[in-house]
Amino acid sequence: MLPALKQRGFTLVEIMVAIALSGILAIALVQIISNNRQNVVLSESYSQVQESGRLAMELLARDFRLIGFQGCLNSIDNSLVNSLLDTTSSGYVAAIHDFSNKVVAIDNFSGVDTYGGVTPVAGSDLITSHSASSSDLTITAQPATTSADISVSGSAASFAILNTKPIAVVSDCEVADIFAVTGFDNATGEISFSTNETDNGYSVANQSGTDGDLTKQYSSGDRVWVMNTSTFFIGPSAVLPGVNSLFKSSMLLGNSAVEMVPYINNMQLTYGIDTDSDRSVDVYKTAAQVTADGDDLATDLGSIKIQLTIDSTSQDAGAPLISRNYTRVIQLRNSKLGVD
Repeated sequence: MLPALKQRGFTLVEIMVAIALSGILAIALVQIISNNRQNVVLSESYSQVQESGRLAMELLARDFRLIGFQGCLNSIDNSLVNSLLDTTSSGYVAAIHDFSNKVVAIDNFSGVDTYGGVTPVAGSDLITSHSASSSDLTITAQPATTSADISVSGSAASFAILNTKPIAVVSDCEVADIFAVTGFDNATGEISFSTNETDNGYSVANQSGTDGDLTKQYSSGDRVWVMNTSTFFIGPSAVLPGVNSLFKSSMLLGNSAVEMVPYINNMQLTYGIDTDSDRSVDVYKTAAQVTADGDDLATDLGSIKIQLTIDSTSQDAGAPLISRNYTRVIQLRNSKLGVD
């Protein structure tokens, strides 16, 4: 007969040691998971900041390089550009329709004005720029007179823009005329420009009499571009609570404000000015300094220095805030500096 096996369990001390070890392992595991989560959030924040900074700079650079472009003129001399626009029109706004200004700058916005229904955040700069947009519109026949309709060929997309009755510029690379489109015939490609402001998409008329005539009878092969005015500013995001974004209000978009890039908390702009007429930038000034010193952004501006402050956000409570400043200098292609 076999002896009965001796039964034996865990002692109280062994159980307590096992519980303690399990607790230590659980705490370590939780700490590892927490640290890993924080590293993921931190990495996402850095990526968020870098992507917003890169995209915002590219969008601003693309527009800023074209500031002052008014067709194929080899010179940036405003005396070669004739505006037919009637400044007494009900829809005429100098900041939008005076294309000789090139740039309208506001330093550290502090007002209550809205742009496309959005009020810019206080303390951030604002810039309005003027330029012609890319176009494939080409004159097909010389007009009979300087007041006759202009016949053009172009893509369906270009014709669609002309149907909105925009502001346009025609040029032969020697002189240019800016005018309000008051009619367009899709079938014939004829552009008309009259003194009736109600026929223009922005309620802007052309001047009457010879002041409303083109400088010359442009020839077949000369080009037509559509003028645009864009305003860049920082405003509160419409989709991300507590976040600021880069906005763009554009004349070709009906002056509505479009949210371009989120997480842009502030924009500071300084303007490269030629102070001694040697056709090179000598100093960078804020918009307020430009005004105080009597500099002319239409003739003395050669470049714009952009500084953006990008702040990350996270849904995780206590997640670190990543804030970075990005700076870039944009050379203006259509500046009088360096142009003979």
